[in-house]
Amino acid sequence: MNWSSVLPLKIYNSLKLVKLANDSIKKFGARNNKLRVMSGIIEANRHYGYSPDEFFLFHYDSLTEQQRVSFIGDSERQKIAESLNDKKILDLLSDKWTTYKVFQQFFHRDACLLIRGGDLQHLKELLYRSDQLILKPLRGSLGKGVQILSSSEFSSNTIDKLLNEYPKGFIAEQLIKQDAAMATLHQESVNTLRIYTINYHNKVSILHPLIRIGRGKSIIDNAGGGGIITACDPQTGRVYKAVDEWGHTFEKHPDNGCDLIGFEVPRWKEAFQTAEKLALHVPDVHYAGWDMALTKNGWVLVEGNPRAQFLFQISEGTGFRDELSIILKDYGVESIV
Repeated sequence: MNWSSVLPLKIYNSLKLVKLANDSIKKFGARNNKLRVMSGIIEANRHYGYSPDEFFLFHYDSLTEQQRVSFIGDSERQKIAESLNDKKILDLLSDKWTTYKVFQQFFHRDACLLIRGGDLQHLKELLYRSDQLILKPLRGSLGKGVQILSSSEFSSNTIDKLLNEYPKGFIAEQLIKQDAAMATLHQESVNTLRIYTINYHNKVSILHPLIRIGRGKSIIDNAGGGGIITACDPQTGRVYKAVDEWGHTFEKHPDNGCDLIGFEVPRWKEAFQTAEKLALHVPDVHYAGWDMALTKNGWVLVEGNPRAQFLFQISEGTGFRDELSIILKDYGVESIV
């Protein structure tokens, strides 16, 4: 039964919050003093808009009132992103194929779109020329639906199977061959650098760069898929903190023992230059989180996120509200935070 259709909205939302809070308590292992924790989660949600996970990730219990106000919860972050970018930009960067076509010069690899009745021959040619392709749903986040297609596994039934998995179609891209230094962090995934930009009047502010690193056998590096997010010194690219979405901190990669703290991202200034070019390529992209990978030939675009999560609040442990207000004021943008 869809309880949202029969219960008053306020009651339904309260019950939904309690369920999510219970899930978070289990996830973060906070079973002691459960009633106190539950009360704190509800307070954090009602007063500051934090999700139950953010209660733990922002370390709510240890924050002062001023610090609690400074963090921007995910629901508010989405509203902020949608007020900075108009619908045209949200649609452009939310559709992976449209993003590829508009920003093709930054991808440095071939890709094709497949929907029912689409160009099957192009996919076959690209697959046999590349041996392996990475498949992504046209719209989506957190690495959901991402998989590898190998030419050795391709058969006459493959396309029908894939189109059933991706009813709205999918994009197939050549695999990124990442730089050897970045690969040491985690071999199985392409470990990406996310750089946030705010862009008005052809002036770009570059904010809070961080690396996302895969775990286990996963081919994705998203925190939502179990990956690690870092905090990087913006001047040097040196990692000074590494965490996951369960609140664990790391000095070394838990799977391969690679040093995370102290790792310096290669070609750091080039990454900033690429991010600035990306932001200016479509001037109406006022806010984005750019995911880039490093190859032997330089940085390439993985995707642009017009509603990018403020992951750095988790890895750096500080709120973004005051900084964002100052940046927008400098641009003459009416305060939205």
